[in-house]
Amino acid sequence: METVAFIPASGRVFCRARSNAACSTQKGDIAGSPLQLEMTLNTGEEPKSTGAPEPPRIEPRPVLRSRTILARLRYRAGEAAFLGIIAALVGFAGFAVFQNIQRAGWSADAAGWAQAAGSIIAVAGAAWLARGEVRRARRWRREQGEEAAWGVRYVIMQAQYEAQIVAAELTRPNASPDMLSLRSWHQRVANASLGLQMMLSRVDHIHPAIVLSTCNAKVLVDGLASDLTLLEQCMGRGEVATKGLLDDIVYAHVNLATLLQQFDERYRGIREALDRGGDMLPLAEFKGR
Repeated sequence: METVAFIPASGRVFCRARSNAACSTQKGDIAGSPLQLEMTLNTGEEPKSTGAPEPPRIEPRPVLRSRTILARLRYRAGEAAFLGIIAALVGFAGFAVFQNIQRAGWSADAAGWAQAAGSIIAVAGAAWLARGEVRRARRWRREQGEEAAWGVRYVIMQAQYEAQIVAAELTRPNASPDMLSLRSWHQRVANASLGLQMMLSRVDHIHPAIVLSTCNAKVLVDGLASDLTLLEQCMGRGEVATKGLLDDIVYAHVNLATLLQQFDERYRGIREALDRGGDMLPLAEFKGR
């Protein structure tokens, strides 16, 4: 007996035992109600079956814009304080130059104070330019990470689309799948799996949550490929597939859709964190146990 892990988008693992009974010994069409399953796909209602758990519902959480605005105000306050200190130092040096010129004309002391003011301005300018370069580097790194995250979302969405096509073609009324249909489904699933594998090979992901969502999608797609292989074996032996196996195949696109919704929620939180941290993760907010 083999234990099959069913992993929906919530990350919870549902395990159920599966033996070679994925195919019954009866001859004929595939078990279950294809018409009922197709109506489920068209109406958006989930099939009522005990063979596969219902995917969780994810409620969208409100966007915490107040924290983002407060972080930006603190960032701007730091810049204003830096400019204020530099202006005070330059003003003090300029006042000293003016006092020396009024008292003794253009002397060595006045020249020294003027040189000090010029040095302060030069150092402040270099620090400001370095700060701008760091800010641009952070922004560029964030843009690269967001571009990679957008690519991951597209691949997961494409995998969900391919799984939905498989479910729709499998549940067509008065039509039983043949080997040509199974070949097309295998190609669709393999294409989605390769796309997810390519996304996992990248090293420029903006946050580990992106990697975990990609891994979750890869597990779901590979599970769909395994179920299609079991269905192909049943058809090759002329046996009838169980309704639990069909539920797993049909439910794949529902789980990927839930995962895509969870991905959007996580990515929204990542963007809020990057806004609070000035285009980087707000490490000051992290408090270890």
